[in-house]
Amino acid sequence: MQKKQLIELDEQTDIDEPLEYFSALFETMLTAVAAYQKMLFTLQIDPSALIIFESNTDYIEIQIKKRWDDFIKKGYDLPSDSEFGIQILSGMYRQICFWWIKNQEHLSKEEVIEKMSNVLKQYFLPHEKL
Repeated sequence: MQKKQLIELDEQTDIDEPLEYFSALFETMLTAVAAYQKMLFTLQIDPSALIIFESNTDYIEIQIKKRWDDFIKKGYDLPSDSEFGIQILSGMYRQICFWWIKNQEHLSKEEVIEKMSNVLKQYFLPHEKL
């Protein structure tokens, strides 16, 4: 995934609600994975070799933590163990992207994004401002 896409999401978004932001972050990641896979296929490289995550894992976790902390400061009632929550999100995002690569013949990118949004709703709702 290109760091540029993640930076753009963070800088250009005015998303001020955890569910919407973390859903948009996943969509950005999945879109980047699809583009990366297409490039590997064009170069005749095995697209399942998604080394893209290894170079950006730290940055993804930094962005999640930054936004997590911002949402807590704004009064959202998120799980208090932010480090654990960050690992859950980043691990879930990576795993679902890998899973989708193997199952995209049966599941569109949009369907995966919708499924992830439903999972994130369970994680973040009903969390309202204190």
